[in-house]
Amino acid sequence: MTYDTTHETPPSIGGSFGGGMMKNRGCSSSMGCFLALSLALNVVVIGGALLFAEKPGPRSGLREIWVSGKGKNKLAVVQVRGPIMEGTRSRGNLTAASDVVAQLHRAQRDRSVKGTLILANSPGGGVTASDKIYQAVKAHSKVKPVVVLMEDVCASGCVYMSANATEIVAHPTTVTGSIGVITSSFNVSKMFEKLGIEGVTIASKKNKAILSPFKPVNPEHKKIIKKIIDEMYLRFVDIMSKGRKIPKAKMLTIADGRVFTATVAKKLKLVDTLGYKADALRILMKRAKISSAKLVKFRQQIGFAELLMGYSQLPLEMKSARQFSLGKLLGMQAPRMYYMYSTGMK
Repeated sequence: MTYDTTHETPPSIGGSFGGGMMKNRGCSSSMGCFLALSLALNVVVIGGALLFAEKPGPRSGLREIWVSGKGKNKLAVVQVRGPIMEGTRSRGNLTAASDVVAQLHRAQRDRSVKGTLILANSPGGGVTASDKIYQAVKAHSKVKPVVVLMEDVCASGCVYMSANATEIVAHPTTVTGSIGVITSSFNVSKMFEKLGIEGVTIASKKNKAILSPFKPVNPEHKKIIKKIIDEMYLRFVDIMSKGRKIPKAKMLTIADGRVFTATVAKKLKLVDTLGYKADALRILMKRAKISSAKLVKFRQQIGFAELLMGYSQLPLEMKSARQFSLGKLLGMQAPRMYYMYSTGMK
C-alpha cells in the first residue's frame, strides 16, 4: 500500500494516548514523520540484509559472502589492512588479529574451501597480534595452500605473519622488509622541570617504574628493554629463516630493519613471485589442484545492537586514537613492543 503525501497528512503518533495536547506531539510536521519513517525503513533494510544476504558458517560466528566466480570449489579471501593490533573486530584501516585468525580457522574447517588468498597491505603491528596471525597461517598452510599477495606495503609484522605461507606474491611496486622490533616512549621530565611541575611515581622496586615519563631516563632501564627487544628480534629472525628457508646467518644480514623494493625482496627470497591479484589466484588454484572456483569472504555477524552502537565494539587502539589527550599519552602502557615499519622516535 502506498500513501500520497501531497494530499494526506500522516496520522499523529501520539494521538491515541490522550487526544488534545498529545495529538500533535508525535509528528510536528509531515516532513518530520517522513524522516522518521525513512530512518525506520533503513534500519529494517539493513537488518534484513544482514540476516538474509549472507550464508551463515557452521559453528564459527562468521557469515560467508560471495565475491565472484561460481562452482562447488571455493577460495577464501582474507584481508589484512593497516596496523595489526589486538581486538576481535577489524575496523577501517586497522586489523584485529582475532578477526583474521577466526577467518583463517573458518576457511580451514570448510571442506569446500580449497585454499586461501591473503591480501596484505600493512606496516606490521603488535608483536603478539602479529604472532597470532602467523600461527594461524602456519596451521592453515599445513592443510590447504595459503598465498599472500603483498600490495602497497607489507613490512615487519606483516612479513612475520606471512613467513609460513605456501607462496608469497608481491606487486612490482610493493615495499617490504623492515624486519625487526621497535618500541618508543615519551619522557617529559625536562619539560616538567622547566615548568616547575613535579611528577610523582611511587614503586615497590627500582625497576617497577621502568621508563617512567616523569623521571630522567635510567640507562639500566634501557638495557632491560633492549634485552627484551633482542630476544623478540631473534625470534623474528628464526621464524623467517625457517619459514622462508634462508640460512640464519644470511637472514641476520637481511634483518637490519631496512625496507626493500619487491625486486630486491625476490632476490633475497623474501618473496617468491612478482605479480598481481590474477597471478596470485592462478598460483593458488594450481597449488589447490583446481581449475575453477568462486571467491568468498568471511565476515563476523553483526547484531542489531552492534549496528546501532558499533562504537562500543571498536578495538581498544581505535578508541584511544579517537579520544587522544596528554593525560592518556602519559598514562599509556609502556613500553609496548612492535613489529612495525616506523621511523620511531629519538
